Formats: sequence, structure tokens, C-alpha cells
Amino acid sequence: MNESALRSLLDSLYASRSSLNGWMTFWTLLVGIGVVAEVAFALHKHLEAMDAWRRGITFPGKPSRLWFLFELIAAALVAAGVSGELAIEARTGTLETQIREVNNQRSALRQAQSGEAKQFAQGAAEAAQRAKAAAAEAESQLNLLRIKAKSISASQRKPHPQSDAVANQTSPTGAVANHASIARAAESPN
Repeated sequence: MNESALRSLLDSLYASRSSLNGWMTFWTLLVGIGVVAEVAFALHKHLEAMDAWRRGITFPGKPSRLWFLFELIAAALVAAGVSGELAIEARTGTLETQIREVNNQRSALRQAQSGEAKQFAQGAAEAAQRAKAAAAEAESQLNLLRIKAKSISASQRKPHPQSDAVANQTSPTGAVANHASIARAAESPN
């Protein structure tokens, strides 16, 4: 599953768990009402027994069907409330387990993505290093070519002494100039 599908599943699980909160409140309210009714019935029985004792009545009176019905309803409310709470707790536990599983899957997916990103970054760093090395090599070769180009350009601009001598020898008035250029060539360090 991808990140968005896991997030969608997680959102639906959270919504399901949130909807159970209302049911939990309902069943807890039933338990509360049932317990309060049970306490009321216990107090009523005690008060009736105390009244009979004060009057000195020893025979049992006719039991009230209405009180008996209310007592049964109170006990049923307690039983239903406890059963409902148990069912909601079981469902909530299942949802929380599913939420943990989805969170674990999201964590594993993120770790895998970060591992891939790390490998990509390492590859990019290595490629950048190779590009830097290639650029440095190209710069070095460019500098060598510039030096050679300057050397060639300078040698083409500077007249060569022997070429001057040949040119002077071929001219009719160049015999004297030829000797002078040969002397200059001998004196120059090049």
C-alpha cells in the first residue's frame, strides 16, 4: 500500500473508534441507571423491613409486583450495560490493534522511502563528485591549450632572424643590411 491509502485507512479506523465512544457512553449510562435503581430498591426493602419491625408485624405482607418489576428492570439495565461495555471494549481493542498495524506499515513504508532517498542522494553525490573531477580535468586541459596557443601566437608575431637574413640577401641593396641583421641575431639571446 502507498502512503495515501494507508492514511485513508487510518482515518477510517479513527472514525470508527470515535463512533464507538457514543455507544460506550450509552452503555455506561445504562449501568449507572441500573445501579442507582438497585440501590433505591435495596433502601426501599430495608425501610419496609424497619417499618414492619417497628410495628411488630411478623408475618410477611404481600409483595409488591410493581417494585418487583422495577427491581428486575434495574438488574436487566445493569446486565445490558455491562454486556454493552464489554462488546464496545472488544470492538475498540480490535480497532486499536488495526490502527497499530497500519501505523507500523506506514512506518515501514517511510523507512523504505528514506532508504531509497538516501541511496538516491548518495548516487547524486557520487555523480556530482565525478562531474567536478571531469570539470577540473577539462579546466586543466583548457589551460594547457591556452598556454600552447599563446606560445604559438607569440612565435608567429616575432620575426625569426634567419628569415630576415634570407629576405635581405635576396634584395639588391641588402648586402650591407644582411651583415647587420646577422650581427643582431648573434647578439640576441634567442
